[in-house]
Amino acid sequence: MKMQKLIRLGVVIAAGCLILAQSGEALAQRGGRSASRSAGRSSYSGSAGRSQSYSSNRSSASYRSQSQAYGSVRQSSSYSRQATGAGGQTARSSGNASYGGGQANYNRQVTGVGGQTASSSGNANVENGHANWNREVTGPGGQTATRSGSASIDDGHANINRSATGPGGQTISGSSSAQWGDGQASYNRQVIGPGGQTARTSGSGSIDDGHANWNRQATGPGGQTVSGSGNASWGDGQASVNRQVTGPYGEIEGSRQVHVDNGTVDVDRNVNVSGHPVVRPVVGTAVRTLPVGYNPVVVAGATYYYSGGVYYSPVTAAGVVSYTVVVPPVGAVVYDLPAGYAVQTVNGVTYYYAGDVFYRRTFVNGRVGYVVAVRP
Repeated sequence: MKMQKLIRLGVVIAAGCLILAQSGEALAQRGGRSASRSAGRSSYSGSAGRSQSYSSNRSSASYRSQSQAYGSVRQSSSYSRQATGAGGQTARSSGNASYGGGQANYNRQVTGVGGQTASSSGNANVENGHANWNREVTGPGGQTATRSGSASIDDGHANINRSATGPGGQTISGSSSAQWGDGQASYNRQVIGPGGQTARTSGSGSIDDGHANWNRQATGPGGQTVSGSGNASWGDGQASVNRQVTGPYGEIEGSRQVHVDNGTVDVDRNVNVSGHPVVRPVVGTAVRTLPVGYNPVVVAGATYYYSGGVYYSPVTAAGVVSYTVVVPPVGAVVYDLPAGYAVQTVNGVTYYYAGDVFYRRTFVNGRVGYVVAVRP
């Protein structure tokens, strides 16, 4: 059921374009009538030739609609608006939409009082259990962001693909698939971030004659994995549930037994937690090679290398380069928090800390990062 809802997303987005077009037409559709307002005088005319007028010095607008027969014939509508402020500054917006035959398109443009323009456009297609959509937004500075996706559903199978590209050219893409039938279901998801890092989740479940089983696994961009599994059974006034979650640094097991007899309910619960601490090299430790997966970090013109919550500074002696563990430099920005971090709020500000190092969330070129902060 959960994955079915995801697949419906593609159809919902396509329907959104249809609703947009219908909204535009609802404002304008008068069976061929048109209306306009001017700064000093407004008039309305209909099929009977009736007209009326009134004065206005604030805004003007025009709405036009062309309506044709329903069915596979495409419908279309358009609008334009203009508002003038007390200081004479003017803002304008316009748009048009068309739809029909399982397709929809729209275009919008807004011009602010300073003359800067933002525009957006989109299209969608829905046919025989398949859906595709595309959107593009251009800001006043000419920067463009795009989104696209596709979805399909057929005979117990579903697939979704999505991609978003920001103004800086960075791309995030995701895909997922699911299948179900005969009391069983499974799904897979994958998201690729702008830096090429990948996160994955997968799961499966089955249910049959008073028994259920499920398994889940999630792998983060740094390769750390969290997995969970469980099973349940019920019948004859008894029920039991067992769960287990294993993270990169520990494990939690829990169970619950329920027994109902003559109106009396007994519940037994048990939780076990086990784990091991995160061990990192101390400041001053020197290594000849950097860990796999390190990332360079530049702070105040100095280059450091970051890996798993540890910062290294290059040192050259007698022509040989080594790397020394240093105190995390305040202002360093990383994109992966150290393993085993915790969250703390101080004076309304959220910090992420691991050991004695505190981070605050930030954004760099539209990407979420974490900057080393002074201890609060």
